[in-house]
Amino acid sequence: MNTTDPIQTDPFIVAGVYDDLHVWRYLNLAKYVSMLSTSSLYFSPLESMTDDPREGTLSTPTRQAMKQALQQQLEDAGLDGSIADKSAESQTDDYEKTIRKWVFVNCWSAHEGESAALWKIYAGDFGLAVRTTAGHLKNATASSSAQLGFVTYTNYKNKVFRFGNANIFTPALHKRREFNYETEVRALILGPRASTQSLAVPDLASSQPEAEHGLLVPVDLRQLVQGITISPTSPRWFLDTVRDLTKRYGFDWSVNYSSLIDGE
Repeated sequence: MNTTDPIQTDPFIVAGVYDDLHVWRYLNLAKYVSMLSTSSLYFSPLESMTDDPREGTLSTPTRQAMKQALQQQLEDAGLDGSIADKSAESQTDDYEKTIRKWVFVNCWSAHEGESAALWKIYAGDFGLAVRTTAGHLKNATASSSAQLGFVTYTNYKNKVFRFGNANIFTPALHKRREFNYETEVRALILGPRASTQSLAVPDLASSQPEAEHGLLVPVDLRQLVQGITISPTSPRWFLDTVRDLTKRYGFDWSVNYSSLIDGE
């Protein structure tokens, strides 16, 4: 990999994220209220996503390939072999740290229908899911220059990432295969203080306000949200609570109970 080449950030990075694709975002009530009150989507830095410690890192063979390419460049420039090796190792470490610190993601699931696992992990008993399509998500986040892509689930021990045009978001669109139940689609942006000199990419999020541990990206919720589904483990009164809350914030999209409660 030539580190002097511009790094690309092409929309719809991975083929298959088509406009009519239905996607779900599972939330607890507090996060739903935050979305309503701020008219924003919350983007998390990869380093904060502790459920998978390999978030934003390279697979073992990808890391080895990157280090070898960097070391060869340094040796071609006249650096001693042992010094070039240490320098290449350090640069590869810095690359991963930069990705994890400055790439921010907003996560959705393209699972066909509801996912019992995602209800349990991300919503809980008093939770819900926002329903929309990839096309509406793309249009709602267009002003932030967010990029959309499918997550590829792979074996980090022996698979090499396909970088294409050295896309800076590639590590953020890979996860270990043990997480494939998420069927994840991600919207991605670069943080406002990312070192664009080291990344060789435009500062895509320079105008976005910062939240405590991430970024709040303003969106048109009426354009984005197609409906709300209430967790199957929530009590019946919670449905009325969410409907009332939604109306209080001036929105009229449908709020319905999960179909999983029917047992079909």
